[in-house]
Amino acid sequence: RSSDLGILAFPPRPSDYSLDLKIATGYDGATDVYLAHHSSSSQPLIVRCTNLEVLSLEKLEEMQNELLASGLLRHEFILPYHVNFVVDHHLWAVLPFMEFGSCSDVINAGFQDGLPELLIAALLRDVVSALDYL
Repeated sequence: RSSDLGILAFPPRPSDYSLDLKIATGYDGATDVYLAHHSSSSQPLIVRCTNLEVLSLEKLEEMQNELLASGLLRHEFILPYHVNFVVDHHLWAVLPFMEFGSCSDVINAGFQDGLPELLIAALLRDVVSALDYL
C-alpha cells in the first residue's frame, strides 16, 4: 500500500525490521506489540507479532477478517497496515508509528481534567468521517 503513495516500501521480511522495545501484549497473550524501525531507513514503526498456533479458531477468523478488511480501506483517519506476512507460525503486521500514541494516550498524558470542547468536536468530526467511509 505504501508504494501506491510513492513512499518507502515495506518488504515482507523480518530481517528488514528491528524490534526495539516490547510495548504491549494482546489477543489473550498471543500478540506482542513492538516499537520497531525499518532497518535500512530507520523509520519508526509498530510491529505486531502474533503466535498463530495459540489462537482459538474464533480469534483466527477475527484476525483474518481484520486483515482482509484493512487491505480494502483507504481513508486518512483509518490507520493502514504497511504489510502483513507470516514467519514460521507468527503473523507480522507492520503499521505506522503514531508519534503521540493513541487518542487515549494523549488524553491520559495531557488532559486529565477533560478535553476542550473544540478538540472534542475535531475528534468526533474525524471519527464520524471514518465511520461514514465504512
